[in-house]
Amino acid sequence: MPDKTAESVEELRFVGGIPWVPDELLSTQQLGQLDRMVMGRFGAARSDGKAQVPVVSTLLVSEHQAKLQNPGWLGKNGSRLLLAQPENTILLAEVYGSALLTSAPVSEEWEARRTALSARYPNNYLLRACDVFACRSRGQWKNARASMEMAVRCARQSPQAWMGSYNTIFDEALSIRRGRTIDAMSPAELKRCEALYAEAIPLAVMAANVAPELSVVWETLSSAAAFLGDMELADEAFWLAVERDPADADLLTWGLDLYHPKWIGDQKRLERVADLCLSAAPSFASFERLRAAVKMVRGGLGDRAMKMVQTEAERAELRRLIAGR
Repeated sequence: MPDKTAESVEELRFVGGIPWVPDELLSTQQLGQLDRMVMGRFGAARSDGKAQVPVVSTLLVSEHQAKLQNPGWLGKNGSRLLLAQPENTILLAEVYGSALLTSAPVSEEWEARRTALSARYPNNYLLRACDVFACRSRGQWKNARASMEMAVRCARQSPQAWMGSYNTIFDEALSIRRGRTIDAMSPAELKRCEALYAEAIPLAVMAANVAPELSVVWETLSSAAAFLGDMELADEAFWLAVERDPADADLLTWGLDLYHPKWIGDQKRLERVADLCLSAAPSFASFERLRAAVKMVRGGLGDRAMKMVQTEAERAELRRLIAGR
């Protein structure tokens, strides 16, 4: 709908021709045209005096920037986006999600807009998700839970709603664990984390029930099960995810962790996941190849790690990372 997205029919056809594939980066030509479509129209006036920004293109560029480890791109352009789309809850949710990923504060402008829109549209799922993001970023877990429950009520058939619920519970556990091993935690901390992991599992199961065709829901369930100590479920859910997307960088990186001795400790499966990484390596971003290569080294697969990196710069960086581990 060109009148709703602010793209022309020709622009929507161009955007529609770009594959929205997880972890696939845009070509220089595609990104250049998208940048012109997005940035070129910031501040462009419509007949009603409001600026007009192409929504679909903006979100696609935002996703691309996130893959380049620059998820703050949307927030940096927040003021102009707010002027362009003052009631666009999709953009609002992107901004708050970006802020949560980067631990960056949300501007007062966006906070004021979220508060005003939340009062007007109390049953809007994206606005409730923004509330969750805001509370999680501040460590306000009780408030995050209340907003999370409301978000799920607003969109019970959305896998994102159930996964958001899972992530909220899981992040609370991470805030208690703070990267420590079990033996470094107090009995009370360990008991609380175990209770949170147990609470998170049904939420991951619900996401998988709602959208079983999505790889990410099975990856989430695999991770949740592993943290709870159910390695049989973790293993089963991981391969269900691989069936759906055998070249997903985040999924395969999780597999390198899952079959490492610190988790399941299955060398054959670890080698199988490493080989899947090698097959998919050309579609990975550079940082994703390096991330996987480092994990291969830690799993005793140094030969495969050196095949994972594809440029001299990546090989040099891998040697540096290995030396500093």
